[in-house]
Amino acid sequence: MKFPDVAMMRFCVFDSDPLGDDFIGQFSLPMSSMATGFRHIPLLSKTGERFSGSTIFVHIAKEPAYSLKKNVLTRLMTFGRGHAQAGKPQRVNCNSIDEIFQGVSQDSLESTTLRRNLEKSVGKFKRSVGVSSSATMLQAVASFSGKMKEASVDFHFIKQADELILKRDGETPESVLKIIQALEEVLNAIEKLAKKAEGIVKKLMGAYSAGEKKYPTLDEELSKADLKGRKLEKARESFAWNMQMIKGQADQLSSAKDSALYEMHQIVDAASSAGINVKFEF
Repeated sequence: MKFPDVAMMRFCVFDSDPLGDDFIGQFSLPMSSMATGFRHIPLLSKTGERFSGSTIFVHIAKEPAYSLKKNVLTRLMTFGRGHAQAGKPQRVNCNSIDEIFQGVSQDSLESTTLRRNLEKSVGKFKRSVGVSSSATMLQAVASFSGKMKEASVDFHFIKQADELILKRDGETPESVLKIIQALEEVLNAIEKLAKKAEGIVKKLMGAYSAGEKKYPTLDEELSKADLKGRKLEKARESFAWNMQMIKGQADQLSSAKDSALYEMHQIVDAASSAGINVKFEF
């Protein structure tokens, strides 16, 4: 979180239907006023009216950004069922339904990998130029440019559509080689994510739409697969998990692409401000 003093946290409650997502209640409050520990959060209607006696019980913890991301990832990987893996569809044990989700299993995992690789490369680059993890890419590239000038390294950028290439002019001193490689990793991660995101999102949303069409006859499909009792309950849970996970992966990847392109524009702006040549090729 870059600006906690002006940030707001919004809590929203929806029903348990994985396809309906009917709104129940919400509440927003400033991050600066949030106390840690166990808390009761009141619920308001869409119009801001208080629901009498309705609260959600939450545990609030404030941690450094890096450890928080690790914890969130851990919770995602155990969401709903202890063995659930982030980005991996769960078997419903009904062939007509499993075909839908297993068909995008690799796409879902690749979505997670693309986002993680970009996040890791950005973090590595910021550490290499000596700025904090909360620093913007503008600040990181400004620091990078300063270090390159100190080492008398000449370089320029080539901008092509959704791709930014760093070109070195002459030899690179060993003292700054790792810093340059770290930025090149960021640029490669941005390029891969930007090029693959649209196709992956299209496949994921195609599977989500197919799941929506199956939902009205879900119990009938599961009964045909001879699923009863606890097996039937687990099949429903797996279907719900898969639908939520696929939609979440598609939304996160779309958002990650927007963020990646914004990071790239920040690199271009910072380079231009520092007097570094940026060649635009179309």
